[in-house]
Formats: sequence, structure tokens, C-alpha cells
Amino acid sequence: MKKMKKVMALLLSLVMVLAMSIATFATEGSTESSNTYTITAPDNGHTYEVYQIFTGDLSTENGVQILSNLKWGKNGKGGVADTAVNADVISALNNVKGQSDTNILAVVANYVNLDKANVFGTVSNAIALNVPAGYYLIKDVDGKFTNKNDSYTKYIVKVAENITIDPKSDKPSVEKKVQENVKTDNTTDGYGDRYNDTADYNIGDAVPFKLIGTVPDMSQYAKYKYTFHDTLSNSFDAPSKDRVKVYVSSSKSGEGQKEITDTFTVTVSGQNITVSTDNLKAIDGVEKGKYVIVEYSAVLNKNASIESATPGNTNEVYLTYSNNPNQGGDGTPEEGKTPVDKVIVFTYKLDAEKVDGQDANKKLENVTFRVYRKIANNEKEWAKVTDGKLSGWTISEDDATTLKSDKDGKFSVAGLDDGTYYIKEVQQLPGYNKLTEDVEVAIVANTSNGQSGAGEVSELTEIKLKVDKSDIKGNVVTIKNNKGTNLPTTGGMGTTIFYVVGSILVLGAAILLITKKRMSAR
Repeated sequence: MKKMKKVMALLLSLVMVLAMSIATFATEGSTESSNTYTITAPDNGHTYEVYQIFTGDLSTENGVQILSNLKWGKNGKGGVADTAVNADVISALNNVKGQSDTNILAVVANYVNLDKANVFGTVSNAIALNVPAGYYLIKDVDGKFTNKNDSYTKYIVKVAENITIDPKSDKPSVEKKVQENVKTDNTTDGYGDRYNDTADYNIGDAVPFKLIGTVPDMSQYAKYKYTFHDTLSNSFDAPSKDRVKVYVSSSKSGEGQKEITDTFTVTVSGQNITVSTDNLKAIDGVEKGKYVIVEYSAVLNKNASIESATPGNTNEVYLTYSNNPNQGGDGTPEEGKTPVDKVIVFTYKLDAEKVDGQDANKKLENVTFRVYRKIANNEKEWAKVTDGKLSGWTISEDDATTLKSDKDGKFSVAGLDDGTYYIKEVQQLPGYNKLTEDVEVAIVANTSNGQSGAGEVSELTEIKLKVDKSDIKGNVVTIKNNKGTNLPTTGGMGTTIFYVVGSILVLGAAILLITKKRMSAR
């Protein structure tokens, strides 16, 4: 009895969209029928339970199905099976003809026992069910779609006829996108400026993300719970919850979107971001065919995976949602779960080595360098590096990190975006000439979908370096230093001659001075 009261309370809150054929109930005067009917199901992965409430004689009058000589069915509640149904029950059923589906099911709930152990039969794509004329409630098997990407079918009440169950359930989907900051926009799927499935950034950059959830048909539900579950890899610093914004839009790009953040609960815990509402249906402007969009930025940090040796820095989202329209709004609803959608953010490493210009096998240790990039108006930003990874940029060269080649002549900077950088030699080794021009290095990377927004990105298809706008072999920039020029000398004899000539000149000057004094004395 307690179980049936709960069922009835739940059914009272339902909003039906499935058409139901409700019979006109009569006790006599109709043509008897002993035919049986077949209930079949589509190939949708659903298994349905069939509960027999009443049996009787089925006929059609003026296009309306009429069930006469009613008897309690196997799953009827209110009388013994195969015994006649009381007139007051028939009257109660006739009184709700033409009313809302919710009202009809609320009345029907009083007369059906949903005891799974005593179910009349089951229907699936592989199994059809033959039933005698009668009045039946058809429902999905309980628990079948909890945390799965599907929704339950609304309870169906039918007078027996040959029918194929036509589920009207709907379910949402979700996508995650990341905005590229350098490459041109190749997006074709309308996600907005440069939003797609992959991007590349410098460590320290704020990376914009977008979650796009579809709005399903919610008319069958009294309340509709809707929750984004977003996870950042530890390569990112999660945003504060006040930096997470929620919008409703008629397009995935967010054009003309309206902010609805205050209607959602935002929680940030570690690398996990949840954005949830207990009743999406109650939010103004949110309706079938529109999109719920979540936007935030997260900073790429020093934990970032570098280049293609790892699968990049992957971030994921999935959506949970109400998926059982047969539950009321006063309890914990069953939830479906969408497939996970992911994006990948890449960052790269610039490797260089210093060698002797005449002998590349001779590596030059302790040569110092600084790295910079050009920004607006050809101004320079100098790299700050900590433990081999980019830690920021400065406009002052004096504040930049000075890199030193190791015993193998190598130095590097990890955590760089796809783009062009410059290597400036600060101090060369004694005996070597300092570079007269800075070395221009371009990092060029491409992904499996060409950052088009279409298809799933799983890997880098190409990463290469260009030095002074020319492709190089391998992934290490080789910088050559030549030794200084030995100026020609005169040798030992020249020096001797210099000294001798100098002595003669000194002696001549002395003789001239003495002669001049003697002439003056006369």
C-alpha cells in the first residue's frame, strides 16, 4: 500500500507528451472480441515491462476503442483477477477522459500494482508480447538507464491493439571547446571565434574554455536537473567560482547570449568544476533547441606536459541530467550521463645547442643567451625561465633570465606557444666572435584535425622548427660560433730594426743639442 501511494504521488507530478489511447469503458452493449494483440518495441536498447490492469471485450465504435465487460487483470489493484470491476471504478476512469495525461495517470495509479515480481510480461526489440484485449501500463525497466546516456520512456497506458512502442524521451548532449590565440579561425561548426578542439599556449597564459550543453524537450518532467561536470588536468590553475559564467543562447557561438549565472550553483573543488541547477525547466528563456553555455579561463601552469611525448594537456566535461519523467519532483531524480567530451592544449619546447663554427662536434659550454618575442609595434618581451620552463615575460631585458649552455652546449626553454622567437647571445667564450644578429626561430605545430573544430583531436601530426624562416632537420637549433681573427705581425727582425732606428734617432738628437750649445757659446 505504501509503495502504491508513492507511485501515485509521483504520477501526479508528471507532464505527458506521449499520446495515449483511452478507451470508453462500458459494462455492456459492446461487441465481444477474443482477439489477441502484439506489442513490439523499436531497436533502441530499451526493455519495457507490461502490467495488465483490466481485461475485457474490445470493439471499435465510430473510431473509438471501447472496452466492455471489464474484469480485473493480473496486475489490477482493487479486486481479484478475473472478477468484475465495480461501477465506481469505471465511473472514475470515465471522468478523466480528455483530461491531461498527468490526471489520467494519477487515477490509473490507484488501480495498478507495479510489482516487478508479478509483471505480466516484457517487451524489447528481440522479444514481442502477445496480449489479450485489455488495459495495460507499459514502462521501462527500473534502473536500466541510471548514469547512462539515455532517458526513460514516459509511462504508456493503452487499450490493447497491435502497437509499437514509440518513446518520446529526449536527452541533452554536451561539448567542450577551447579558444586558439594565434592561429587563424578555421572553425566551420559555429562555435565562435577560434573555438575548436585544440589550442597551443605559453605557460602562464590564461586559456579560454567553453562548455556547450543542448536543451532537450523537458515537457514530460515536473523538474529537470542539469549539471556540468568539468575536469581540468593539473596543468591548469582552476578559476575561482566567480569567474565562471553561465549563459543561454540560441546558437553554439553564444551570439546574443543572456547571462543566467545566478540561476546555477557553481562549485570549484581542486581541478573539478560543477555547474548545476535543480530545475532547468524553471529558468526564463531556457527551452528546447537552445544552448546552455559555460565560459571560464584557466591559466596553463608549470605542470604542463610538453610537446608530443605525452598526449598534451587534456580537459574533459560530461553532463548529468534528469532522465526519468515518471519520477516526481520531490525526491532525488534518476540521472543520465552523456559521453565525455575533451579538448587538448599543447605547449612546446625550444632546444638549442652551441657549437664551434669549424667543428660541430666541439660543443661550447657556458655561452649565455636570452630569449625574446616581438609584440605590438615591434616591441620585445623577454622570457623569464625557472627550472627550464617559461615562468613569465618582461619588457626589461635586465629582468630576463640568462640561459647558459651546458657541457654538451645545450640550453632550452619549455612551455612555449606555436610562434616565432629570437635567441640573443649575451656573452661568448674567450677567443670566439659574438653573434652579430639574433637567431630567429619559429615553432610550427599541426594537429590531427587541423584545428578545424571538426573531429576529435588525439595527437600532434607535425611539429617542426624554422630558423631564419627556413626548415631545419631535427628539433634542435644549432648555433655556431667562430673564433676571432689572428692579426698579422712583423716578427723578431722588425722589432730589432725598430729598436735600432730608435736608438739612432735618440743619439742624433743628443749630438744636435750639444753642437747647438757650443755654437751659442762662441
